[in-house]
Amino acid sequence: MIGKIIIPARIGSTRLPRKALIDIDGQPMIVRTAMNAIEAVGIDHVYVATDSEEIQDCCDKYEVHSILTSKDCLTGTDRVIEAANIMGLSRVYNLQGDEPLFPSKVIKKFIEKTEESNYAVDMGVTTIRDIKELDSPKIPKIVFNNKKELMYTSRSRIPGSKDMNSEVGYKQVCIYKYNIRMLSEYIKLKNKTFFESIEDLELLRMLETGVKVKCRFLNYHTHYSIDTPEDLINVRNERRRQIKTQSQQSRDC
Repeated sequence: MIGKIIIPARIGSTRLPRKALIDIDGQPMIVRTAMNAIEAVGIDHVYVATDSEEIQDCCDKYEVHSILTSKDCLTGTDRVIEAANIMGLSRVYNLQGDEPLFPSKVIKKFIEKTEESNYAVDMGVTTIRDIKELDSPKIPKIVFNNKKELMYTSRSRIPGSKDMNSEVGYKQVCIYKYNIRMLSEYIKLKNKTFFESIEDLELLRMLETGVKVKCRFLNYHTHYSIDTPEDLINVRNERRRQIKTQSQQSRDC
């Protein structure tokens, strides 16, 4: 495996305070996310990057590697890049810390697709199957060119249509690979760029600074990121459903 998986986590989340430490079926959210990554690539290839000694202590308790970063990072991407620079890494994977149900098999598949990539950034994407997601600002939609290179990402419905009835859509799957050496212009910026500030999507800073982003299609269509108390309820319910299904399958064997 080329590079490490770095999972960004901060203590100061606003919509759901201290969400990185919220319990998901007996484990803090950040630990459960890390365990999925560890299942995919092994414990020595997974690090949590955080601005919080409390989160770092939590990781230590569960024997998850962590690295302390600045409290001034603008975004999770900035935190991952700072951690990569501290560790002297040129290629890293960014797995979002608020996706505790992200399957290890999808992580493995993304690494298989990108391990030999020469792009500055590779990102997981998939088709939108739930029409409600097309108009959800929580779901970053994407459009790409005929080389599957990202053209734009938005919280609004894209692509649009003249009659506003299009049901075609694609979305981000929140796993990425970065070639740090090819992100020099991104790293220089200490403020969010124009469109990034509007959409609150750091991938736009990459596009606005001329970075090429390759879209890698994955067979993963669900969305269980946690930003609100409602999201937390949905994830806990889904986790209970998964446990029930696994228990039933074990009895059937």
